[in-house]
Amino acid sequence: MRTVDMTAPSFGLDNRINTCREPTVKDTLQSSTYATGTESSKAVDGCITQRYSSGCCMHTATDGRSSAYWAVDFNENIVIESIKIYYRDEPNTNQQKSRFGGYEIYISNSTSILSPCYEDTVSTISAVDLAPSITSCTGSARYLGVYVERSSRAYNWYSFSAVLEICEVEVYDCADGTFKSGTICDSCSSNCIGSTCDINTGECSACIDGFHGSTCDQLCSIGCSTGTCNQATGQCDGACSSGYYGAGCDSACSDNCLNGECEQYTGTCGACYDGYYGDTCSLSCSVKCATLACSQNGGKCSACSAGYYGIQCDTACPSNCLAKTCNQDDGLCLGRKTTSKNVLRASSNIAAIPRVEKGAKMALKNYVLFSED
Repeated sequence: MRTVDMTAPSFGLDNRINTCREPTVKDTLQSSTYATGTESSKAVDGCITQRYSSGCCMHTATDGRSSAYWAVDFNENIVIESIKIYYRDEPNTNQQKSRFGGYEIYISNSTSILSPCYEDTVSTISAVDLAPSITSCTGSARYLGVYVERSSRAYNWYSFSAVLEICEVEVYDCADGTFKSGTICDSCSSNCIGSTCDINTGECSACIDGFHGSTCDQLCSIGCSTGTCNQATGQCDGACSSGYYGAGCDSACSDNCLNGECEQYTGTCGACYDGYYGDTCSLSCSVKCATLACSQNGGKCSACSAGYYGIQCDTACPSNCLAKTCNQDDGLCLGRKTTSKNVLRASSNIAAIPRVEKGAKMALKNYVLFSED
């Protein structure tokens, strides 16, 4: 187990690390320093020129040490997706390749680094890449280190002492279209506008039409007439489609609403189909309504079947009403039946009139007094 002491003095605010998103100032350190102007911060200053004369490269001592390292502290866990290293590259590249060959990369959440996530194993000096892109060191980490070991030499072309000459290290966090999900970079929802999202939470800044929610994973109601809704609340952006109501237009109007239409926020029907009444046309008109039609407010029948009266035609007309018909509002008969007692009474009244002309008597006799016994 190798340990990198990250408690060594920092080198000031010029220690920045290049990332693909939100680059921030970071602390770096190295095992030794070759000369002034070759400190660890040179590997994160944004300069990728691979010449020592450019002043862009960190450089450890060349005094025969068996190991050398360079390390960075991100100050918090980040999700690493890839690493790009720019090593010193001079016209006589074999010297740099002999020093860089067999390098190892470590990532860890602590300063106790257990095993490398990448190890250079090329067997020939010509195969050493002085500007490698590393994609195998992925995951969540706070620390990253580059290490060379020369206590033993795997190949005779390796340098005898451990030296590092790194001009730039770029560490790429989750790329556009991905976000940090535990120890990996997960894809943003395809329902996010542009398929991009917050790198830390995965939340979408806006949704494509038809979706809502922080990650745009919920469908807008099919009742939204525009097919779009508020990302946070799911409320339809416009009116409801015919047949739906509610803030989210996700409730169906009553089947008894005329043409299936109702008020958007309350669900009150504009009108009812014949046979129903009430705000949502959920109540049945009285079966005694002549046409099975009644007023939406209160259920008053437009007319009663023969023999009934009242608002809902639920009271029988008096039995002596002619043809069992009476006034719908008060139940007064529209005509009364003729009885034998009435006829006799009428005849007596006619006989008691002495001076009535014959024609008038006959007319009076034929008159039936419609009054109850």
